[in-house]
Amino acid sequence: SASLVGSDMCIRDRIQEVLAAMDIEIVTKEGYEADDILGTLGRKCEAEGMEVTIVSGDRDLLQLATDHILIRIPKTVKRVTTIENYHTAEVLEKYSLLPKQIIDLKALMGDTADNIPGLPGVGEKTATKILLQYETLENAHAHFEEIKPNKAKEAMRDHYDLAELSKKLATIDTDAPVELDREKAALSNFYTPKAYEMFKRLEFKNLLGRFEETNAEPEDAVFLRTVTDFSEAEDCLLYTSPSPRD
Repeated sequence: SASLVGSDMCIRDRIQEVLAAMDIEIVTKEGYEADDILGTLGRKCEAEGMEVTIVSGDRDLLQLATDHILIRIPKTVKRVTTIENYHTAEVLEKYSLLPKQIIDLKALMGDTADNIPGLPGVGEKTATKILLQYETLENAHAHFEEIKPNKAKEAMRDHYDLAELSKKLATIDTDAPVELDREKAALSNFYTPKAYEMFKRLEFKNLLGRFEETNAEPEDAVFLRTVTDFSEAEDCLLYTSPSPRD
């Protein structure tokens, strides 16, 4: 998982606590980013003949897209969330580049959100144009005298070290030392009694509606009901499993 500090560490721990309560397997490795773990497991599963889906809001993961690895990117506009789906063909249609060229794109244009510097003065449009002509960062540098506009040519000439660093930072490691236990990773019912109790404590009111009554309440749950007359007391004695709404 990614290195987090301060309040982010608390958020990470709470997320992992929720996932564990929902019986969702967690894979972490010290010294490796979450993207590296996703990329490594995705490639391994693809090599074993599986169809892989990776869900993330990070477009850096588009470099992992293939005909068998689907990248799903949630996008929320005015409180309405849609999902963008990318195999190789969709990356090519959207960016005019192959998935592996997304790395070179970031190397050229940078990404302030990920502290990737890129080349000074080179934006997405110019970076895409360069890659359409020269395919890779390295080949573009070999022909930097031909690059237009002059601002981009000068940036490639004078700051190529930044582009090399940026490419290294943007590249997802798909050979991290992690394994996936298929049995533990198999999904069952997310909405466990433990998750129900945690969601109540965290006040996830919208999610509480997804629990079925048979799965929602722990076996040792205790329900209290106030009665005001003897007939109501008799009614209570007739039911051994009162509804939590009573």
